Amino acid sequence: MPMRPVLPLLLLSLSQCGPPRGASAREPARGGTAVIGVRADVGTFNLYTASTAFAQEIADLLFLQLARERPELQDGRPAFGPELAESWEAGDDGLSITFHLRRDVAWSDGVPTTARDVRYSWQIARDAEVAFLNADVKQQIEDVQVLDDYTVRFRFARRYPYQLMDAVDGSVYPRHVLEPVPVAEWRSTDWSRRLVYNGPFRLEEWKRNDSFTLVRNPTHHDPAVPRLDRIVFRVVPDPDALLTQFLAGEVDVMADLPPRGLERVRRSGAHRVVEYPDRYFQYLCWNSRRPWFAQPEVRRALSLGIDMDAILDALLYGTARRARSPLISPFAEHDGALEPFPYRPEVARRILARNGWTDSDGDSWLDRGGVPFAFELETNVGDSVREDAAVMIQEQLRRIGIEVRPRLVEMSVFQRKHLDKDFDAFMAAWRVSTKPDYLETLFHSESPFNYPSYSDPRLDQLVREAPFVTNFQAALPLWREAQAILHRDQPYTLMYERQAAHGVSLRLQGVRMDHLGPYAYVKEWWLPAGSER
Repeated sequence: MPMRPVLPLLLLSLSQCGPPRGASAREPARGGTAVIGVRADVGTFNLYTASTAFAQEIADLLFLQLARERPELQDGRPAFGPELAESWEAGDDGLSITFHLRRDVAWSDGVPTTARDVRYSWQIARDAEVAFLNADVKQQIEDVQVLDDYTVRFRFARRYPYQLMDAVDGSVYPRHVLEPVPVAEWRSTDWSRRLVYNGPFRLEEWKRNDSFTLVRNPTHHDPAVPRLDRIVFRVVPDPDALLTQFLAGEVDVMADLPPRGLERVRRSGAHRVVEYPDRYFQYLCWNSRRPWFAQPEVRRALSLGIDMDAILDALLYGTARRARSPLISPFAEHDGALEPFPYRPEVARRILARNGWTDSDGDSWLDRGGVPFAFELETNVGDSVREDAAVMIQEQLRRIGIEVRPRLVEMSVFQRKHLDKDFDAFMAAWRVSTKPDYLETLFHSESPFNYPSYSDPRLDQLVREAPFVTNFQAALPLWREAQAILHRDQPYTLMYERQAAHGVSLRLQGVRMDHLGPYAYVKEWWLPAGSER
């Protein structure tokens, strides 16, 4: 996938993550405990039932992938390095990739990790009952053939540029542990008590909604990593309370610093801020099954009735910019010619009136056929920016006669309501992959993650066709047309893209972060002797 515009930014972000002020030039030490503060619990340790980027990031610490994505690009597409597979080669027909697995990888119960685990992980990723978040990337894999215990061949239905990326997406899970559990019970199963691991860490303890602890996996094939003995993820939903703990030295890493706290961290003298362009966009989702949001023109009016620039100025402190498309700006396929909706409340009122939403009874609120334009806007507990944005949106839409009732929901309930389509509207964000086919996941009419229940036959066709066009220039018009349709119909009101900003204690060494996520290189982190907790 061509991503040329983002490459200089990624190189810059890596240079910014080099040795910090006061960093030691000593050899990395082993041992010690690092504490990472997070605002929500992981929810599950089973990648295939996870619905958050955070749960996927934690799975990456516990389980190996066939190959691991690298931060650099190769021929404009993501590059990969060996992990469970030590090598691989593409077939001459362009329809297969054969992986050769390491022979020294075992699960933490001593059972070898084999090609049968790889095939099983592919099967569950495709299982509709499992409802894996990234299931769509597995649909072009026709079969995974076990040639022997350590050789596995992926066969594809067609030639396309992202075969390797799709094959290695997702971690390899232990067949002998998962298979005995009926898939219908997976989402109610406490996997923390069942799973075994082959990654650098294993789960030691999980206190729901309080903390979970990862420790060095003694059966991991590479004894040099991780360098830390233990990582404690401490759940502190209140960002201000978490920031206080971080600045007091009780927490070593605080991911996703609140924008208003950045300068306090920079001035502390004991911490640094790691920043890089994130693969993230914030949005408002309108449930088109509700009468207020069924018509695209009304959704456009809502976008015109919200002063997004005022929200960014008041709450983001220069860390974000307006989003133009759900295919975000780092992608070469991004259509930068699309203009964010301006704040035009009078135009919004005229559009709403044209669609029957008027103040028929003189009470200053819009209604149609006796139904008031009044809805709940949900967001998750513990995100002060979203909470404040919801209040600002409430006031802005009040000015055009729409009643908004902000509602805060605990994260696990919040996510379940999305899947069940049990909401009016909500505010959330996606952290997306490094290839643009996620538009199918978000907006195809058959996708379970099409939260707005949006449907457009032409868009369905485009998001399934574009990823398989091998020539970038030939695919570009398809991606642009898809973005134009979404801009026209506004199933989401796009809010902003942001710069990632994470806080790191100066006592913690070897820390680097980039667009692959804040925890992608945790196994390399270390603490100088004498600084252990």
